[in-house]
Amino acid sequence: MKKQPLFILLIGYILGLLFENFFFLSGSCVYALVILSVVGACIPFIFKKSYNQLSPYTLVLQEFLLLGFFFTLGVLSYFLSLKSHDFSYPIKPKEKITFSLQHELKSNEKYRKYEVKIHNLSRNTLAIFSHQKKLRPLDFQHYYTGTFNVYKLKEKPSPYSFDYKKYLERKGIHFLIYSDSDLSKTKKNPIGIGDRIKEKRRKILIKIDRAPILSSKNKELIKAIVLADKSRISPDITSDFTHAGLAHILTISGAHMAVIFWMTFSLLSLIFSYKYRKIVILISLTLIWCFCVFIGYGNPIVRSCIMITVYYLYVLTQRTPNLLHSLSLSAFIILIFDPFQIFDLGFQLSFSAVLGIYWLYSPIVKALPENKSKLLEYFTKILALTLSAQIATLPLILYYFHQFYILSVLANLVIVPLTEIVIISSLFMVFIVSSGIKIPLLFSLYNISSEVFLSLVHFFSSFPSFILRNIPLDISEFFVLCTIIFSLRFLILQFSLKNILISALFLFLFFSLRLALNFHAYNTREVLSYNLGGKHILSVKEKNTAIFFVPKNTDKDHLTKYIITPYITHSRVKNYQIVDILRNNNIIRYKGKNYTVY
Repeated sequence: MKKQPLFILLIGYILGLLFENFFFLSGSCVYALVILSVVGACIPFIFKKSYNQLSPYTLVLQEFLLLGFFFTLGVLSYFLSLKSHDFSYPIKPKEKITFSLQHELKSNEKYRKYEVKIHNLSRNTLAIFSHQKKLRPLDFQHYYTGTFNVYKLKEKPSPYSFDYKKYLERKGIHFLIYSDSDLSKTKKNPIGIGDRIKEKRRKILIKIDRAPILSSKNKELIKAIVLADKSRISPDITSDFTHAGLAHILTISGAHMAVIFWMTFSLLSLIFSYKYRKIVILISLTLIWCFCVFIGYGNPIVRSCIMITVYYLYVLTQRTPNLLHSLSLSAFIILIFDPFQIFDLGFQLSFSAVLGIYWLYSPIVKALPENKSKLLEYFTKILALTLSAQIATLPLILYYFHQFYILSVLANLVIVPLTEIVIISSLFMVFIVSSGIKIPLLFSLYNISSEVFLSLVHFFSSFPSFILRNIPLDISEFFVLCTIIFSLRFLILQFSLKNILISALFLFLFFSLRLALNFHAYNTREVLSYNLGGKHILSVKEKNTAIFFVPKNTDKDHLTKYIITPYITHSRVKNYQIVDILRNNNIIRYKGKNYTVY
């Protein structure tokens, strides 16, 4: 704890959050635990005068008591957050509701989708509002009122599919609202500064949409990587970036904000001399926070701004910057204000990537051959950065997505340096378009460069045979894989027999565990029922095959996405069959046994 106290205490806090999430202690238990931990945490101060005379065992006990205090703090934070997000309201099929816009979300073919705040229920709450595209778009300057179809969030269709209901509830969203007609609206008076900023951003997005010279794909790219708007991005572009292992580029995160910070810092450094470096850093930090507010202060953007700010606070206070301290302090700030962020995949991936860079970047750089050429040295560092981040995030990617793109390291090595150029040029184009300036040559150059960039991404996504799909990974395999990555640092730094044997031992443990889980899954026979859009589905698993009994006219794409793929991945099944049944047939006979579909 002496070397990395912040990181160790952060681990204690996170364990407290996870503990309360799984066990849901009652209020009396939580408050009793808080009292005990506060008393325990005060012990070091009671013995402060004779601290140097304490035995090593007592010092270890004090450290555990302090760790226990932060564990309890995590339990309390999660308990209070859960209590504040709890919302029960008897919803009628038709409900008169008054709401205002919070954010615009990704649309589908029929509806524009918004995150809205409802103002006329017993307590202000959030909802997803779906508004037909043929109707007039909504804005941030009005309150809207109408009688709508209101629905509670649906339970997940399969025990193994993504729990969208829980995901939305953690964001404070409790209802789905649908509208097929125009709404009555009332002008906000006064219009808050936050709504003015959101409305200004919305109008810039409209200007980009109406820019005649930019191609439709380039408009979508600009809006995604500069203005954090993916509401109208085409499925083709999303699919290309996802399959190439480059989905992180479309989400404004640490890499984007770092590029913007360094661009600002470099430009200001040309104006101010070195003795004003602190002023340059402060101005640069202020500008990225202004940019964060302007584009909607989404979670990934706020995370990256906090991390950059904390890191440069070390510089401003003339302390040696420590990446792990910066990471830990940033995580504390984020999780104290929003404990549910610990379950956000973006949070987990971004902090795992930074942790991987901290742990593996230097060993990988030292292991790679030295280069006298500055260009080769630059690409060596990019390679080390990419490898360290990719290796560290691999367990999370396998655990959540159950797939891996073999060429993702190569794709990132080629695309990431180009992304910096694309971000800077896209920022410049946003300024040009929003100012109403028309320079056809600049628009043409941007179109060409962006088309080349998107073509490269498409090229890397066009090798489906390099995508490993349906890779099962349960929580025990996840932690063993993390241990292997942890031991990798020592193996890279010193390729000794001892380190080889340690890594080999963890690898053996991983594959032994995997073999045991595969064997258990193979010999497990189970029958499950599901509800997909009101249609009842039954699955029967025997050995390495699963049979899905589904009503006729069931959407097979939805069936595969929400039922079959999650099931065969979790159950480690290689083969499956789909058997159509009559809609009103609730009794299924299979291999001499009758099964009831609920």
